[in-house]
Amino acid sequence: MTKKTAPDFAFFTLPTIILPFLLLPGCSSPAITAEPSLAEQLSAIRNGSTDVVLLETTPLTDADLGGLVDVPGLRTLQLDHAENKLSDAGMKQIAKLTQLEHLRIRGGSIGDDGLKALSTMPNLRILNLPQGTFTDAGLAQLKTLPNLQMLRIGSPKVTDEGIAALKDFPSLRRVHLIDIPITDRGLADLQSIPKL
Repeated sequence: MTKKTAPDFAFFTLPTIILPFLLLPGCSSPAITAEPSLAEQLSAIRNGSTDVVLLETTPLTDADLGGLVDVPGLRTLQLDHAENKLSDAGMKQIAKLTQLEHLRIRGGSIGDDGLKALSTMPNLRILNLPQGTFTDAGLAQLKTLPNLQMLRIGSPKVTDEGIAALKDFPSLRRVHLIDIPITDRGLADLQSIPKL
């Protein structure tokens, strides 16, 4: 059985545009399929046909995450809607998914308490939080993740001190920083980490 997996980083997406004047008699437009709901995707995981939840057109709140409990086959969770309303409380729900290997969340306001919850996930290998509100102290908590290899983060509250702490991450191999106000000192600290 082949399981579907979603790519970690999409550099760009080309939308499909159908112009009305191109719809000639006898021609039909391609079918547009709706994104499966969270419940439908979780059902597919439970029946073993995938190990991925990918929501791009559905914004979620912390209350929507209650259904994530008891989904042992879930390995990749990508919540990509820019208007997600996910907070530190929601990260406590996600942290219960101890088998999760890949987590990507766009939108929301994930701070230090959220990272503290995520720091308990032993199998997490890829963490992608491009719009966080966490600080250096929150970021440092992630060093307890034994298998974290790829970190993609964005937060205006992370400084050079937070970047210097990345040297203590045991398995980190790739880092992608988004709108983080570091200086040349922070870049030098990154360059000094030989495993990156």
